[in-house]
Amino acid sequence: MDFLDQPSTINNNNKKHLTNNTINEVPVHQQICRTQIHLTSKKPSTVNVTPRQRFNMSLFSKICPSLQKFQKSIPDYLMTSNPAFKQMIEQENNIVIYSIDIEVLRQIAILLHHDIVTGLEKYLWMTFLKYGTCILKTTHQSLIKYWPKILKLVVELTHNIHCSQEHILSEEMYTSLVQTYLYKLENGLRQYRIKVSEKTKHIHNYRIIIEPIIRTFTQLHLQSLYKEINYEINLLDYEYEDHRLDLAIRKENMNDNQIQQILNLYERTYEYEEIKQELILLKSLPVNEAILSSYIEIIPNQYIREQLLKRYNELICQYDIDMTHFLLTSTGTYMMDMKKLFEDEMEKFKQAQHALPIYGRFNCIVTDLIQQRLTNITKKIQVMYEYKKYRLCDQNFTN
Repeated sequence: MDFLDQPSTINNNNKKHLTNNTINEVPVHQQICRTQIHLTSKKPSTVNVTPRQRFNMSLFSKICPSLQKFQKSIPDYLMTSNPAFKQMIEQENNIVIYSIDIEVLRQIAILLHHDIVTGLEKYLWMTFLKYGTCILKTTHQSLIKYWPKILKLVVELTHNIHCSQEHILSEEMYTSLVQTYLYKLENGLRQYRIKVSEKTKHIHNYRIIIEPIIRTFTQLHLQSLYKEINYEINLLDYEYEDHRLDLAIRKENMNDNQIQQILNLYERTYEYEEIKQELILLKSLPVNEAILSSYIEIIPNQYIREQLLKRYNELICQYDIDMTHFLLTSTGTYMMDMKKLFEDEMEKFKQAQHALPIYGRFNCIVTDLIQQRLTNITKKIQVMYEYKKYRLCDQNFTN
């Protein structure tokens, strides 16, 4: 069926689920995603930044903010004050691991922790390099260079310049920046592994017995970071696909009015899909149990304390129910408004095409590209809200 004759709804059957990242970071990605609704045709000029300029490496933490939480010299779960590591060792019931001092094992675990964290960060930056230098070949067998927007944002801060559409850094500077940071990460990995080798060279059966135990424990406590890196790379994939489709559409030499029609359709699709996923998320969340008031808990009189706690819980429970109902109702109403705007925009788009002579309408290539772009918007927002749900619900992250 031709795209222009299809119903004014988006097919959600291909929803992508994450199986492997702070709630506060999600809006940043949403803002970046919204800036991708464009079809610019003006080629920006290049700003050449001298190689002597020093890169402010500390700003790179903005690319994956929660990395800072895991880059502390000693992570919380490996602190001596935290019994988790010692309990894990005791539960292993392994003579080999019992024969080694617990603090030596803890130092090894800290090094393995930093090795894994640095490796994950390197994986993310290697993805930047692949997209930016065309090392990565797409499923469409095309090679398109593209530096992600989050990287460009950090580059602006690093060089204290504004990378607007009129001025961008040269390709060489992006490549140099990413390679410089990758070299820093690779050097860090080498240092951690040298230290691990030094600490374990006299430990019998370390590789076979001890390392797998410690590594499994460490990986378990890094699940939220694994999920975040996976989320970041998923968004990069959708961002790259948006860019590829926009380039393909731009090659069709459309006029300003046609481009604006497509942009309006993108915008309405984004608004509708976003609020639709918000409603799905709200419906999936349980009504939270209220946290008991610390003041009521320390009231000396037991009878008064129990009565107050009972009434407090009743009020909080009813409040949660009322607020949940209000959220669902207001969000559902807003979603229907956005759906109507989306469907109106789709109908306007179709009517504008049918009003033209056949030779003036979008050809099948353009309509297919537009459909792919709309589907990409839908899938991208689904991934964003899958991640948002994980951040809201995952107990490990809130600890």
